[in-house]
Amino acid sequence: MSAEIYSQNLPVALANVTKKGITYSYGETNTSIAISFAYREELNEAIKEALISIFPKVDDNRYFIENNNIYFFIHLLKDSTKLELRLKQRHNSETQFDEFKKKTKCFFKSILEL
Repeated sequence: MSAEIYSQNLPVALANVTKKGITYSYGETNTSIAISFAYREELNEAIKEALISIFPKVDDNRYFIENNNIYFFIHLLKDSTKLELRLKQRHNSETQFDEFKKKTKCFFKSILEL
């Protein structure tokens, strides 16, 4: 099953299942990204390794940044992972937001390739 929503020829939301059985959803706007994965418990270690390779400061299965400019949150459970990135204020923060956006997309792609 696959669903995609397009806006101006760019996918802004999609949901699907990978060959390994990972169910995912992805949504993106100019100021936010939200990603969710659900998977069998035996994939937990592979997901965590992919996450730590891109976000090495994950501690206790969580990674959280909140300042005046951006909000970034990762929560890794035994059978699901949620990522949320939001740009709160545009001035002086787009560079930091773009950095996390790039890393988030890289992580998303790495999970799809498992």
